[in-house]
Amino acid sequence: MVLQHIGFSASVAIVSLGLAFSLMVKNINQVWGWINLGLGAGLLAPLVVRFYWWRLNGYGFAAGMSAGLVAALIQMGVWPHWLEYDAFLWSIGFSSVAMFSVTMVTEPTPTPVLEKFYYRTRPFGFWGPAKTQIDRNTKKKIEDENTRDAVSTPFAVLFQLSLFLAMMSLVFFSFTAFAALLCIAIACGVFLYAVWYRHIDDPEITIAHADSEQEIEAVEMRDGRAMLEHVDDD
Repeated sequence: MVLQHIGFSASVAIVSLGLAFSLMVKNINQVWGWINLGLGAGLLAPLVVRFYWWRLNGYGFAAGMSAGLVAALIQMGVWPHWLEYDAFLWSIGFSSVAMFSVTMVTEPTPTPVLEKFYYRTRPFGFWGPAKTQIDRNTKKKIEDENTRDAVSTPFAVLFQLSLFLAMMSLVFFSFTAFAALLCIAIACGVFLYAVWYRHIDDPEITIAHADSEQEIEAVEMRDGRAMLEHVDDD
């Protein structure tokens, strides 16, 4: 029953905020610009940094997301006539300060969790503690995979754009443009297959310093029990 009242109250609050927000908006372009460069910018920093910096934890991520949302709402309520790039700088700056500040004053993510995440996603960036237990051969494989990803990204973008424009050209009966764009898409697709796609299922790279994921989970459970025992002792 309590949850029903909470849900009802939340629904009323969201609808009320939406109606109040609509009174501040003059046209759809203003809303679109705010969503992309105001609200979107406030959520951008935590969503990106989480894949590149080992120190970011759940508290910092939540603080960055919340601060970005609040900053975007404040900007629309107090300074609704700001240009998009001003709203972008305001929201992403507010979000970044909150994210880094809260991250640095809270405990880091446990090392086994970082290692498990790193082994599964193999991201770019600063993952020093997660790499300490990796043997040289596995580290080299991960670095090679990251290099292939970086090299393949421009070709992937070009592949998607050329394929999209080729279909548009076909709709407009521009067959010369369609043939040229289709050739570009095929060339990029062949490159992506040779350089990137056929390597993504390499089973050796997914193996961590532990012999299996069960061992990594065992380490997590052991550290978790140790933390609980420490709390009980306090």
